[in-house]
Formats: sequence, structure tokens, C-alpha cells
Amino acid sequence: MNMWENTVLTDKGTALQSKLLKGQPLKITNVKTGGEKVPIVNLRQQTTLAGVERKITLQPARTEDTRTIIPVLLDNINLKESYELWQVGFYAEDPDEGEILFCLSQSSVGKIIPSEDENPGFTITWDFYFNISNSTPIEVVLNSNGLVNIEQHQIHSNKINTITNKLDDLSSNLFLLTHPVGIVLEFGKNVDPNDYGGSWERFGNGRTTVGVDESDNSNNFNIVNKKGGNKDLQAHTHGLNNHTHSINLNSGIQSAGHTHGTGNSTYRYWPIASVEPGGDSGDVGGATYKYPRISSNGSWSRITSTGTQSANHTHNISGTSGGNSGNTSSSGSGDSQNLQPYITVYRWIRVL
Repeated sequence: MNMWENTVLTDKGTALQSKLLKGQPLKITNVKTGGEKVPIVNLRQQTTLAGVERKITLQPARTEDTRTIIPVLLDNINLKESYELWQVGFYAEDPDEGEILFCLSQSSVGKIIPSEDENPGFTITWDFYFNISNSTPIEVVLNSNGLVNIEQHQIHSNKINTITNKLDDLSSNLFLLTHPVGIVLEFGKNVDPNDYGGSWERFGNGRTTVGVDESDNSNNFNIVNKKGGNKDLQAHTHGLNNHTHSINLNSGIQSAGHTHGTGNSTYRYWPIASVEPGGDSGDVGGATYKYPRISSNGSWSRITSTGTQSANHTHNISGTSGGNSGNTSSSGSGDSQNLQPYITVYRWIRVL
């Protein structure tokens, strides 16, 4: 994408070009940047660049066929504050008016130019193309103060390399500072943290981790890096039909003496047709019943019951024949393991 897509010859530049038809060369004297954007229709009317103008460096021109190529170099040496670059303009010498803005290019997007403190050694170069003819040759006037000689370029390059190395060291040191010895990292893909600094080893392959508990009386989790457990051990598994639970009992019939209380006197009644003669009669629920009597010396007594009654009786439970213990029915299929749901990762620990 050509960021300098809006390039125009200014009105003053057009007037200067007419003056140059007599054979005078076009003298490019300066190149500057502008920090603001204007509507495209207003570009030709500009006599200075929009916003704050900043001078940049013209480089020696070269010719290719019918075009003159003028390189420009932008750096941030001694730049105290960053700015947004929108325009680059070329100034030329007018025989009547002196230095004028001859032509300019406006970028389609603004570009942030950082200060020297923010990004030491920052540079950009662009090549600008001018069509030339025999009647209007181009002459680029170079200011030696604006040129970058070999020594200065080397100093500038060294600054860039120094900053790059510092950034690399900072990145490495920051990684080590934030990942001290003993830290454990997990990755969802095969990443080797040794590439980022320090010495790392794979850790806990095939194992889950448990937090240290110094008060653990079983001594399973009381110290760090203690290993335990066995994924293949099935001392007790639960499935559908493969385990039993024991119960203790006495074999045979079990007896216990206890009472059942009535709390009130009770009466038993028989229909008249089924009792002995001499019983007392009474009505219950509209039917006539007799009180049977118990014979005692030729007399009869009514049967009554008060208080509680007690008797030994039995309750039956199933158990093993002749033994004192038994088992419940089996449950479980015997084909499961004590293995929790899991997901695997690459785990590393920093050792140095």
C-alpha cells in the first residue's frame, strides 16, 4: 500500500515550474514533515505544511531513466516529544520569492514518530520520484549539516543495536524474575521453557499434584515432592455386582422377653349362641352378647383384663447356619478403578 497516495504540485510550485521553462534547474532546498491532515482539495493551496513543521534529511539524488529519485531520511535524534506524521513536503528555490513549498504528499494514515527517549535510534527512509525533462532538470541542494556521514550512521546503528540487546536482556531477566526457582508451569502444547532462560525439567509426569499439609497425621502429604499412590492398585473397587458387606448375628431363632400394654380393662364378647348358660347379657353395637363366666365353686365370673401382659416370643432373621456372622448380597461388577477424570498437560519445574 502506497501511504503517500495524495501527492500534488502546489499553486506556488506550478508558478515556479512555469518560470523554469526557460531552462533553469529546479533546486530542491529542504524537505520537512507536517503533523496535521487537511482535506485533499486544500492541498494545492498550502504554502507551508499543516501543523508543526519538522525538518528531515535529504539524501543524495539518483537518476533512473527519466526519473530523479530523491531519498529522504527521518530520525528522532534529539526529538523530545513524539508526534503524528501526516505530510512530507519539498521546498524549492524561487528566483523571485525565495524558498517556497513546491510539492507535498499527504499520507492516507497517520504515523506516530516516537521521541528519542521512547525509542532511541528510530529511523525511516522514503524514496520520492520526480519526472524530469531536458527543459526542466532537477537539482537537489544538499545541506552538509543535514547529511548523515558514515561515522554518524555507525553511531546511530550502534545505538539501535544497544537498545535491541537491552530489550532482549530485559525480556530474559523479566522472565527469570517472574519465574523463580521451584515454580511449576503447565502448557497445553509442547513448549520448552529452557528457551526463555533458566534451567527447567519435566515434572510430575503421569501424576496429579496435592498441596502440602504439614499437619497430616498419615504422613502422606506432610512434605513437598513426596510421591504416593498407584494407579494400577485395586485394593477396593466399586462397580455394579462385585462386593459384599458383613453383619454379625447369633444363629438360629432369637428370643426376647418383653411386654405389650393395654392401659385399660378389656372385655371379650361372644354371641349368645356360643356361650355357656348363666352368662350376663349386654348390647354391643345393637347386637346382644353374653359375658362368659369362669366356674369357681359352681359360680361363673366375667373375664376381664387390666394393665400389661408379658410373654417371651421370637423374631426370625436370616443368618449363616451355625455361625455368628454373615454377608449381605453382592453388588458391583468388579470392572471399575479409582481413577478421577483428568486432562494431560506438559508440566515443567525450574531447577536453576
